[in-house]
Amino acid sequence: VGDRVFGVVTKPYLGDGSLGEYVTVPVQVGIAKLPDTVDFVEGAALGLAGTAAVDAVDAAGIEPGATVLIAGATGGVGQQALQLAVAAGAHVIGTASSEEEKDLVTGLGAAATVDYKADVAEQVLGNHPDGIDVAFGFAGDPSALVPAVKQGGRLVSSLIMSPDDIQADGVQVVAIYANPAPETLERLAKNQAEKNTTVTVQRTYRLEEAAQAFEDFAAGTRGKLVVTLA
Repeated sequence: VGDRVFGVVTKPYLGDGSLGEYVTVPVQVGIAKLPDTVDFVEGAALGLAGTAAVDAVDAAGIEPGATVLIAGATGGVGQQALQLAVAAGAHVIGTASSEEEKDLVTGLGAAATVDYKADVAEQVLGNHPDGIDVAFGFAGDPSALVPAVKQGGRLVSSLIMSPDDIQADGVQVVAIYANPAPETLERLAKNQAEKNTTVTVQRTYRLEEAAQAFEDFAAGTRGKLVVTLA
């Protein structure tokens, strides 16, 4: 596939992982060419989060003019999904609490924000009493978003294993398990190269700083943390 590649080291089951300088991966999944205009840090940040976002937005079937809520809008998946939803013509509401988070989310195209530290569904219904068309649950309890979705709408979440995990009469629930197929990764790279979307890298770490990276991740982020080998 060439010298400049990026992707997601994956396997057909969830389990323990690790960090290392070298890894063997199957070329059939998880690997794609990285455009010359996209650097390796951006590529590393795009892989899994971007795949989850693309799969989620594809599953949502967003129509132009739809009203969309993104819970977890400040995270890696949420930021990508937010930009893709805006590009699809949606009126996007993103969750954010601090002024810095609000600026980040609106800067990526959100028309409005709601505070994730309060009742998100209640805030959404205050401005959209008939409910919204699509809710994405990338953070928090996705079932708490159900009241904000209108009858016939969709709730798409990467935090559940099955639609049966959420009771949502009249709302279609879609469970997302990111599949880093080469064609999906190529879409991500093309969007990044053509500036259709952007990825926020909050901080990079050397490999020996990996423990600190995990601590910082657990404390909450406004984008992606990347461990580099440079």
